Amino acid sequence: MIESIPLPDHRKGLSELCQGASKEARDFIRCCLQFNPKERVPAETLLQHAYVSAFHDITHEPEYPHGPIRIDLEGNAKLSPKEYRDRLCHHIEQKRLAALERQRDKIRRGRGSL
Repeated sequence: MIESIPLPDHRKGLSELCQGASKEARDFIRCCLQFNPKERVPAETLLQHAYVSAFHDITHEPEYPHGPIRIDLEGNAKLSPKEYRDRLCHHIEQKRLAALERQRDKIRRGRGSL
């Protein structure tokens, strides 16, 4: 499938594609866009990258055991690290409350069948 994609006549480097981006931003993108999975930088390591270090605070990052969390953002909204963190925490809290409600419903249904 990927073999069917035609290669461009002229390959552009990240510096050319992302002319307005900082050196740190381009390096972060390069780390994220490794095609070979064995060459990709792990997410835990990327969180320490200079470009996203302002968003990384281990004291405010509990582990979420239920897979990736999707957060809807309006268009190209640029938020501060605190705003992103607050939205993420709010989203996690909503998921937690919904899970508790499902658990309560399951218990209620179980009692009703006794």
